[in-house]
Amino acid sequence: MKCLQNFILTACPKDPAHAASLFDALLLNDGHVLVSTLEANEALDRRFNLFWRKERVATLKLRDGWSVEHVNQTVFASGTNPGKRDLQLVETTLQFKKGTTVKTMHHFHYDGWIDNSPAPDESLLLLLLLQIKERASNPSKPISINCRAGVGRTGTCALLLELMRAIDAAVLEKKPLDEMAVNILEKLYEMRLKGRMVISNPAQ
Repeated sequence: MKCLQNFILTACPKDPAHAASLFDALLLNDGHVLVSTLEANEALDRRFNLFWRKERVATLKLRDGWSVEHVNQTVFASGTNPGKRDLQLVETTLQFKKGTTVKTMHHFHYDGWIDNSPAPDESLLLLLLLQIKERASNPSKPISINCRAGVGRTGTCALLLELMRAIDAAVLEKKPLDEMAVNILEKLYEMRLKGRMVISNPAQ
């Protein structure tokens, strides 16, 4: 999906082959940031959730001679939502090797965000978006975002990142602060024209 920021928006992979294909697509397009917004225990019986975890990446078979290794995992923020569920922002570092070529990818997980609901903690969501932008400073390189179906929570993150890119563009044009504006519905419409009906749930 080409916007101001290039995206690969997907549902959570349904099996190891689909997870491997997602990594293959990022390697092919020189992307190095992935984001998951589904809960850690969500759809484990129907999806290949937690595909970034050490025991799961060890099962993946990538194309063209690439291999992947789980390097480390860090919880960099936490909280509790009104439903008393624990919230965590987790960054996982993955290393991909092919001969002497080494590439690093960063996976971010907003754990505790319930399906069909808005983000339970907006301050954590903003922190997540800022971390993503810091790791993905080049908007031409794709950011991969997934949730259970790849529509609601995925679309929410993608739209917010797109709006942040629009604000960045206005800053580069040296527009006065009181003249800066972003049309949220217009940006959402533009993203839907790219071929994915994102954010179809009114709550989100």
